[in-house]
Amino acid sequence: MQRLLRPLKTLSATLALILLFSGVQAESTAQPCRQFSLNGYGPDQSKTMQNCLNDIKAKASVFYQQQDPYHNLRHGERVIKYALKINQSESGNTFLVEAGAWLHQYHDHLEQLDKLLKETGLNPAIQSQLFEIVRLCRPHLISGRSPIEAKIVFDADAMDLMGAQGIARELACNLEVRKLPYDQALMQTRKVQNLFEEKMMTETGRSMAQNDIRMARLFWRNFDES
Repeated sequence: MQRLLRPLKTLSATLALILLFSGVQAESTAQPCRQFSLNGYGPDQSKTMQNCLNDIKAKASVFYQQQDPYHNLRHGERVIKYALKINQSESGNTFLVEAGAWLHQYHDHLEQLDKLLKETGLNPAIQSQLFEIVRLCRPHLISGRSPIEAKIVFDADAMDLMGAQGIARELACNLEVRKLPYDQALMQTRKVQNLFEEKMMTETGRSMAQNDIRMARLFWRNFDES
C-alpha cells in the first residue's frame, strides 16, 4: 500500500507546485507593477519598468476616452512628451515623471486614482508618491516644497495651456463644455492662462514655453487694443 501511495503523494506535490506557479504567473500578468521597485532604476527603462508603465498607460487611456475633447488622450500624450523633455534637464525619477504625467488628469478624481493605483499592485510607497504628484497638479497646491516630479508634471500640463493652441483649447472648453457665456469664457481663459504661466515651477519648463508665452501675451495685447 505504501508503495502505491508514494507516487500519488509525489504527483500531488507536483500538481500543487504547478498550480502555485500558475497562480503566481497569472497574478504577475494581471499586475505587472507588482514586481517593480524604484531602487536601482536609473534613466534607462528596464523591461519591468516598461511593462508597469504600459499597464498604467492602458488604464489611463480608458479614463481619457471618457473625458471631454479638450482633455482627451491627445492632451495626455502631449503632457507626457513635455514631461519627459523637461525631465531631461530637471533629473526627476523617470518612472514617477512618466507615470505621474499619464495620471495627471485624475487630479479632480482622486478616489478613482486611489483605486487605480491599488489595482496596479505597485508598492504602497510608490502609490503614495504618484498620488501626491497628481494631487499637487493644481496651481493652488503646487509649491516650491513640492517634489521635483510633481513640479515637472505640473509644468508639462501648464505647457498645454500656453500659446495660441492653449488659448483656443481653453476657450473652446469654456464655451462648449463648461457652457460659459462668451465674455466670461474669454475672461476665464485669460485668467487661467496667466495663472499657469505665473505658477510654472521649473526653469526648463519656463524656457521651453517661452515662445508660446510670448505669443499669448502678444495675442492678449492685440485683443486689448482692438
